[in-house]
Amino acid sequence: FGVIRKGTLLEKRQAKPIFIGSTTFLLVSTLTNIITPVFGSKIPELGTTFSMIWIVSIYYAVRKYNLFTVEPSVEDSAEIPQKYVLEKGYSYLIREESPDIGYRVFYDQITHGKFGLCVTKFDPEFIRGKYNIIKTPIIWSTFKNVENAIMPKDVNGLLSIITDFVKKTENAMIFFDCFDQLKFANGFSKFISIFMELKAIGNDHKSIMLISLNPAMFDNQQF
Repeated sequence: FGVIRKGTLLEKRQAKPIFIGSTTFLLVSTLTNIITPVFGSKIPELGTTFSMIWIVSIYYAVRKYNLFTVEPSVEDSAEIPQKYVLEKGYSYLIREESPDIGYRVFYDQITHGKFGLCVTKFDPEFIRGKYNIIKTPIIWSTFKNVENAIMPKDVNGLLSIITDFVKKTENAMIFFDCFDQLKFANGFSKFISIFMELKAIGNDHKSIMLISLNPAMFDNQQF
């Protein structure tokens, strides 16, 4: 799925194959269809042929980097009653060394009607296996250059993903276990700005923001 805001790392990745394909098409078609006929050259006109390369490059970019328009998907309903009552439009912070309680609360919500989105610093397959998250979309916040992931410094991309997601459902819930990583990648001042923007997004769209945070990753004044 496509990138929403201009200037993000995701959009740059998507634009690269399109740029290469379109540049090749323009150069070859100009040379063989316009310039060489003027000088009487018998080089075949390749503009039509290379237009297919252009089309393929666009298709490739859309397919390979169409990872961040996330479609809401709800988990199967749990047979046990809902344990945690969270109000729409609020942000919740869980202070814990590891995000186990956070995932317990998140799972309770997404198995009782919430359309969840998980943004994690762990491998999504590990998260799905450990916490039994089957249908809920997971975004991997990582410094690795892998698919289905976003780099921690790509703040605009992250905010775009979240904004697009909460606009699609009136019952959205976003869970983060990667805020220490965002602080490390962007610095504390920008981290606070990210935190406030996410809080505002949740409030504006009546969505729930749930954050698991290890206090040890911050000094007392920062926390």
